[in-house]
Amino acid sequence: MDRFRRPFIIPTVIESNRISRIVVAAVAAGVILLLGGCGPAARVDLFQPQLAGLQAHLHIQSERAFWSSDERVERMLVEFPPPGASTGHPLFFLLYLRWPAGQNKPEVGGNQGPAVRGFLIQTRGRFAGLAQVVDGTLKVHRPFGAPETRRRFVFDLHCEDGSRLVGTVVTEHDDAVLKVFETRRRPADVANLGPAAATSTAPADAS
Repeated sequence: MDRFRRPFIIPTVIESNRISRIVVAAVAAGVILLLGGCGPAARVDLFQPQLAGLQAHLHIQSERAFWSSDERVERMLVEFPPPGASTGHPLFFLLYLRWPAGQNKPEVGGNQGPAVRGFLIQTRGRFAGLAQVVDGTLKVHRPFGAPETRRRFVFDLHCEDGSRLVGTVVTEHDDAVLKVFETRRRPADVANLGPAAATSTAPADAS
């Protein structure tokens, strides 16, 4: 009787072990994605129809994405290396945004009420310069299960020179980086955005 059972018992055990390994791998992959440890923190398509050739549409990405907040305003800074890289120097593009604290979907460039203010800087090259953000959409939330220090941004932003940025950024809270940027690295550019908008009390949702 045993000789008829063994061919069925052994494959069953092997199959059970294989399924267990698949389940463990799937759970581990889910944890990695949940913690934001997979891929660059920022992935953005930069459209520049005013330029010709490869500059007209660039895929830019970065591991350096920061968010800061206080009782009045929140801020985001992304530092992009040259297209094709996600880390390293020199920094090629800088994206800075500022909006009223607690806004999940702040109005971008609005003439009335709280609004997103910001700019895109190309730091070097033939087309180096600054363009302020004037229109678009911005959504801010804390990813489900993520720590309070993390925020996810989804945006479609239009700049005054015709440029457009469409992408997603996952940031870590870092007041020090934003303070240095605003007071030492680019104080004049930040000041040109005007005074910070009024505070809103609506909390950022987890989703």
